[in-house]
Amino acid sequence: MDPRSEVLLRQAELFQGNLLLVGLPADDLLGRLPNAHGWCWHAGDQAALDARFAERSQFGVNVPERA
Repeated sequence: MDPRSEVLLRQAELFQGNLLLVGLPADDLLGRLPNAHGWCWHAGDQAALDARFAERSQFGVNVPERA
């Protein structure tokens, strides 16, 4: 797991509501935070995230509508 994700998961109780993760790593963070959605700018990371968490991460330069 990416160190950035580990920092967030240590305080997961603070993130119980809807959450938009910007520039998230391609790890299991979305799996651990069920109300989170991702916004990614890296095509390779987005492909990995989309394969594991379909419809929970968006690729692009525009802010996702659900933000």
